[in-house]
Amino acid sequence: MASNSSSAAALAATVARQLHLTYGEAAMRALQAAAESRPELLDAAAFADRLHPEDRCHFLNLIDWAARGEGATARSVMRLARRDDGWVTVIATVRQTDAPAIPVRIELDDATAARRAEAQIRQVVEEARQAAVVHVGKRVVYSNPALARLM
Repeated sequence: MASNSSSAAALAATVARQLHLTYGEAAMRALQAAAESRPELLDAAAFADRLHPEDRCHFLNLIDWAARGEGATARSVMRLARRDDGWVTVIATVRQTDAPAIPVRIELDDATAARRAEAQIRQVVEEARQAAVVHVGKRVVYSNPALARLM
């Protein structure tokens, strides 16, 4: 019974911990459609509310880990809510500290940006009226429907 109450107390202490949030420039642009404000200081529970439900438990475990040590750094990929009901994938870097607020740096996941750019390029190539071929060296990796019509 004492173990249940001690784990509940540990969880309560974790979610009440203050986070000092900073955002990378690309993450700021990607999150423009997110919350109206992005406060620098926020408690872990309020920040976890903005996370995808599948990412919340992992994030709270990460904050618990950060509160118990000094100096180590961990990175975690998670999804933050956007105002348009979508999600943006970010990388959170958390540093262990005994300071009152745990530092958390939010950066845009570069792979997400690359996939988005690739999808935009693919759409332009597919919709082009002229035949188009994408190749890597001498190997053709993609051709659009206009090329198929020529053959």
